[in-house]
Amino acid sequence: MKNPFIERDIPTPYLTPAIAPADWESHREVCEEVLFTAGKIIVRGNTHTRSPKNHADNLLYHKPNHPVAVIQAKVDNHTNSDGMHKALIPADMFNTPFSYSSKGDGSMEHNSCHPPKMKFR
Repeated sequence: MKNPFIERDIPTPYLTPAIAPADWESHREVCEEVLFTAGKIIVRGNTHTRSPKNHADNLLYHKPNHPVAVIQAKVDNHTNSDGMHKALIPADMFNTPFSYSSKGDGSMEHNSCHPPKMKFR
């Protein structure tokens, strides 16, 4: 079992080395902590607050401004599949075909190019 981490501690020591063998150039093709919304503004009476900012833990780029995959990191007390719903949000916004959820020692993949076949009656 890994030491107890927060999710922000997972990408650099665990996910980045897992991506490296696939020849992704970390300085050009892999971005960590990509902010994609500032969070909703919530108004209550005369006061307002903002919900948490939304970010992708890692984005993999095919070329500049063309992401092809989102990777969501999870801490050790979660399963690899627990972060998939969170990875699908930026994947949908960025129109990326691949989404991954990982806690560093395995991953779950979603390929939006080949969704599961559904049977209709």
